[in-house]
Amino acid sequence: LLETFSFLPHLMALLDLVGEFPKHPPLIIQMALHQTGEGWDQDPLVFAKTAADMGAQVIGANCCSPWEATAFADAVRELDAVKEGKLLLELGKFHIQLNELIAANEALKESIELRNTPPEVRFYLGVIAYRQKNLYEARLHFSQFLRSINSSDFELEDENLHQMASHYLDILDHKEFKRSSFKLIQ
Repeated sequence: LLETFSFLPHLMALLDLVGEFPKHPPLIIQMALHQTGEGWDQDPLVFAKTAADMGAQVIGANCCSPWEATAFADAVRELDAVKEGKLLLELGKFHIQLNELIAANEALKESIELRNTPPEVRFYLGVIAYRQKNLYEARLHFSQFLRSINSSDFELEDENLHQMASHYLDILDHKEFKRSSFKLIQ
């Protein structure tokens, strides 16, 4: 993790140095970016393209306000390196944390239309649908998520999304059973 760079040539020099090692770990690059009255202090497109071209697997902005982070994500959305869906996934998760469910839903649904969409997108769409009490859509997304992954994919993760999705489906089954039992008793 290489973070809090404010000067692109310094970041480029470090990426050159790391690139000399034959087996280096994945590069996660974050740059401190800020908007000024005339635009950005560092162009997000130049940063993102440069970092991706030099081998970064993940790019981002840090040490900035939430609206600058969102503006950064919007600014780099069309880059080929971004179109893999991971940035939109992170943007969606960020909006969920802020309880901005509509914005999160938009980012995640846009991610579905990209190539190589991470399967986790379906999990987070299920969470949003569940919070919005759209139980049919929540069931659909959690089920699609579970069909697209193996439980072993998340064994070493801090958050085991496979277990969490299974738990959500159990809750949904219980709610549907209670609803159908109530109708039968009447």
